[in-house]
Formats: sequence, C-alpha cells, structure tokens
Amino acid sequence: MALHYLFQLLGFFKEAGKYTSPDKDAVARAGPEAPRHASFHRRIVTVSVIFGVIGAVLGVGLLVVAVGEKTAESDGAKILLAPLVFAAAGLVFGVSVTCLFAPRSFLTGPVGQKWMQLIGTESAVVARLICLAFTMLLLGLIALMGWAAWSDMHQ
Repeated sequence: MALHYLFQLLGFFKEAGKYTSPDKDAVARAGPEAPRHASFHRRIVTVSVIFGVIGAVLGVGLLVVAVGEKTAESDGAKILLAPLVFAAAGLVFGVSVTCLFAPRSFLTGPVGQKWMQLIGTESAVVARLICLAFTMLLLGLIALMGWAAWSDMHQ
C-alpha cells in the first residue's frame, strides 16, 4: 500500500516540475507585461520550493522523532513517506499563499492562466477564495499537528 502512495507522490512531483518555467508562448502573448508576469511566475515557483523544502525538513524531523516509537513499528512505511508528503504540502502551501496575493493582471493574463487552471477556475476572485481556503486549511493542519505534538510532550 505504501508503494502505491510513493508512486502517487512521485507523480505529483513530476507534474509539479511542469510548472517551473513560464510558457514561452504565454510570455510572448503577455506583451509589455511579459517581464513582470514572468517574474511573478518565478516568484510563485521560488516560494513554493522554499515551502516544499521546509515541509521536507519537517517530514525528516517527524521521521527522526518516530524512530524508536511504536508508531514507527506499526506504520513504518507510511512514516517513511513523511518527508515527501510534507514537501508536497509545502509546495501546495507556497502556491496558495503566492497566488492569494498575485496581481489580478497576472492571474487573468496568459502567463497566469497555467496557475488558474491548476487552481481550477477562470475567476481571479474565486482563485483567491480557493487559495485562501487552502492556506487556512494547511495552517490549521500545521497548528493541529503542533498542538498534538505539544500535548503528547506534556502528558
């Protein structure tokens, strides 16, 4: 079962790799806004990678903490996936936060269309609402995990 999750996560990262560079045709269609829109595209990728790395580090931390615990014995395969799962969550968080504050002209322009398709809407307002929801959801999960870890340490 864990092997199935591993292949799904690897597929996620392979798909995410398609977003690293802005589409050259889209940049050309952006006209005078092209440098600004290409720059914002790179900003989304950079912020996402930073949060992905932070997530991976947190996942490795979870892995280190789980070593020697009964959790590691019973759910070892799932815990080994923690760095990849946390990295994926970090990437999604980075995209959500950055697109939440993206200029409307970027989101509605040809370069931003790739991100709008990923978000699943053509409306900049709906995209911001979806990004806000994802950002809040991920922050809530982080807070919940932190609270659970804190309460475990203080029992």
